[in-house]
Amino acid sequence: MRLALAGVFLTASTAMAAAITNADIVKLLGAGMGEEVILQVIASGTPAFDTSPDALVDLKKKGASERIVSAVLMAGKGAETATSTSATRPAVAVPAGVPVVSYDFESIMKGNDVVLIDGDEQTTLKYSTANQRAKARALGFGGTVVYYVLKGPAARVRTRNPQPEFIVPVPAGGHPEDAVQLARWEPRTNGTREILVAGSGFMTFNQGVPKERVVELEFTPLEDQSPGSFVQALYRARPKTPMAAGEYALTLSDGVNCYELGIDPPVP
Repeated sequence: MRLALAGVFLTASTAMAAAITNADIVKLLGAGMGEEVILQVIASGTPAFDTSPDALVDLKKKGASERIVSAVLMAGKGAETATSTSATRPAVAVPAGVPVVSYDFESIMKGNDVVLIDGDEQTTLKYSTANQRAKARALGFGGTVVYYVLKGPAARVRTRNPQPEFIVPVPAGGHPEDAVQLARWEPRTNGTREILVAGSGFMTFNQGVPKERVVELEFTPLEDQSPGSFVQALYRARPKTPMAAGEYALTLSDGVNCYELGIDPPVP
């Protein structure tokens, strides 16, 4: 199961790094990828879609939802007008007095990159793909819980700053609060970190990270949207309150690719 999931996520990652075509969407559909993941792939890749009526009908026959077909059509039209990207990119309202974050656009803002801003230091975070672990409770009579699992006992990128900032891409027209989540993960004795993402019991099913593990973020749109794309907007995200020392990961709308960060305690 894990190998199958890894193969699917590898397909999605490869697709995001290259030109995205109708055939790629069909491949992701055939692999069982969810709608939100496919929409994120479309938003993050370089569009090379065939948006003719016959091609769109074929996508629909292959299982594409209305949202996926619409995203393909919008991305295809955007590619045709790439020379006027600034005109097609949605306007983002910036509150008065918000400072502009300055960083190297070309070297650290590509695709789905997340940028960590820690004082004067800027680091592009590389994502890790979480595996899944399911566990039966009370021999199965108490239901089942599902965890996402990351390799290693601790994140490789670390800071002592309890309120670091992130530059994150958000699908155009979406709410950043729905597209970005920062949560605290629990180290395990077997050298991994995990977080509860779903659970079932008698006649019940719950999905989502427990509220007590989610870090509340405040979002501010960047004044300069030039490194974004016509289907994404860039935001600065910052914890509303200082985070406790521990292991964290930031996830985008797909929820599987995790941008790890460790918070170390302050030096005495």
